[in-house]
Amino acid sequence: SYSACGASSQNQPECKWKARDLCECRNVYDIMDDRMKDLFPSDYGSSCMAWDSLSCEANYAPDQVDSWCCKSWCYVDRECPHAIASLNPGMENILFWADQKCEQDAGFIAQCPYKKTADDSDANYEKCQCLGEAMPASVLVLMAGAPADYGQQCAPHDKDKCDTWYPNAAHDMWCCSSWCWVSSQCPDAQASSIWPGHYYSSLTCDWNVNAVLNCKYSKACACTGNNTGVDTTKLGFSYGTTCGAWDSANCRGFWGSTSYWSNDSRNDWCCEHWCYVNETCPLTDESSLASNMKYSYEVCAETPAAAYKESTNTCETRGSCECFGAAAVNVEWQ
Repeated sequence: SYSACGASSQNQPECKWKARDLCECRNVYDIMDDRMKDLFPSDYGSSCMAWDSLSCEANYAPDQVDSWCCKSWCYVDRECPHAIASLNPGMENILFWADQKCEQDAGFIAQCPYKKTADDSDANYEKCQCLGEAMPASVLVLMAGAPADYGQQCAPHDKDKCDTWYPNAAHDMWCCSSWCWVSSQCPDAQASSIWPGHYYSSLTCDWNVNAVLNCKYSKACACTGNNTGVDTTKLGFSYGTTCGAWDSANCRGFWGSTSYWSNDSRNDWCCEHWCYVNETCPLTDESSLASNMKYSYEVCAETPAAAYKESTNTCETRGSCECFGAAAVNVEWQ
């Protein structure tokens, strides 16, 4: 009996044995099955690290792959309150992991290539509607300058202070994306790194054009100055390299025999300014002239509007209601 000896510790030497932290990272290589030993290194999961960020799709089933692949985690005791059963077949009741004690890189997770790919069905849109949830003051105070409505509705909430609120992240265009707090049932839901137990998504949010064009964390939407693959003999040496109405000089000659041309409506797109941009810019269209090239009208949107005049095959900036071509409309061109 221990109790018979009393609870007094007076004049007793300090006990060198301490209670084991059930959530402490541990090396479990010795109890992995042969399949896991063939797939993973001997220190897999032994400390906090994003172990699966480079090979998640190769090692896990398609329905298991998600943004957790980019999270930092480690194996823990099954009695750890945060323990999650292993996803490896046959090891579900043997190995357990957790990420609660591991520091997470919010920016890295936001850019994780293993996010769920949600379809845009009406049912999914309904599940991904903004909840209008207000973050508690105890969380907001950790984000200096964050407004009380942070994440409640679709907006580029991080565009001004992404580097302040997420100092250790790899800042990029995700800082300027629009998003909001959503239900965990949203197929595109991502777990928040700043508000545990809550989720965010961009599925029902449109990109804010001004936020994208003025995003200080990315130059993805700047004209690249590159038109590799384009027939510059036909279209010109500088075609698409900077903002310009590149199709205005001879639009019918360039595109009159293609599906882009319309005989039933105006072809004012001939006069719009555009340029080739990086493929990661969210405001792009796929080029039909060069593979893997993307272009954007939005990045050049501040240029004056013009109307295409069918009779002369030219673009004209107008300040009247003069009719142009077969599909004339009563619009005052500014």
